[in-house]
Amino acid sequence: MSRLAGNGVPVIQLAGSTSQPLIGASAVVCYVKIRAGAFEAAFFTDAGAAEQFRVCETRSGSRYLYRVNGKTMDAAYPVHWSRAGTVVVWAYDQDVDRMLSSALHPVSVSC
Repeated sequence: MSRLAGNGVPVIQLAGSTSQPLIGASAVVCYVKIRAGAFEAAFFTDAGAAEQFRVCETRSGSRYLYRVNGKTMDAAYPVHWSRAGTVVVWAYDQDVDRMLSSALHPVSVSC
């Protein structure tokens, strides 16, 4: 969070996330609110676990389906996934994703 604030993206609110079951016990998942919107972040304690995190996207009609840890997440809009060190972030808004990319310099999460 300090890295975001240091790069001009201060965190307004941090809360538990309903996405915790999607990620499982390997990370703590938080809902993060910033001025431009919100995103979710999974904080892994082990860098290797974060590096092994995979997300596969498919489409079903107008829906976006994401396969995460053997579970499926259904979304009406594209979800932008990336990883910076031991943190995986995902945003539902492209502008928020751009801000995160500029602040964190993450790598994309692949399938």
